[in-house]
Amino acid sequence: MNNNLKSISNSMIILSILAIIIGIVMLFQPAKAIYIIALLLGIHFIVQGIAQLVFGFKTSAFHIVFGVISIMLGIASIYVFASRPEVTVITFGIIIGVALGLWIIITGFYDIKAAIDLKNTSNSMWGLILVFGIISIIIGISLLSAPFATGIFSTMFDGIMLIVFGIVKLIDSISFRSQI
Repeated sequence: MNNNLKSISNSMIILSILAIIIGIVMLFQPAKAIYIIALLLGIHFIVQGIAQLVFGFKTSAFHIVFGVISIMLGIASIYVFASRPEVTVITFGIIIGVALGLWIIITGFYDIKAAIDLKNTSNSMWGLILVFGIISIIIGISLLSAPFATGIFSTMFDGIMLIVFGIVKLIDSISFRSQI
């Protein structure tokens, strides 16, 4: 039992350090991080396609077709990503920025809807929620006006979050290890 706990503790420490390293890359090299994520996505399509093929041979032709399409998409993605890294970074940066902007706008509309519903129940917080909803929509629109910058900033912010997460988990893992 004690050896299992030490093994878990070692794994937690390694994963924490890995999170810190990935966070540093995302913070200081966001374009490189976006490129790596894009390549991993292509690899994911290939692995998913292979799994679908294996599953499809046992179940249905749908999975075989889906597997072939996934593999082709993965190979095409990796080819494009590897041959044109600058296009990959710009494209994925823009996709991240647009997705984030749209998500914030949609959240703003949900907040406005919630505020209207709360007003009918005489909840005193409805006005504040309405203001936050309107602000969210304005922020979302401004993010959509510069989606690549938003994508880069988002990647850097995620890097900061990974660094903080890694440090907290590393401290937690070392503390856990000292108690076994």
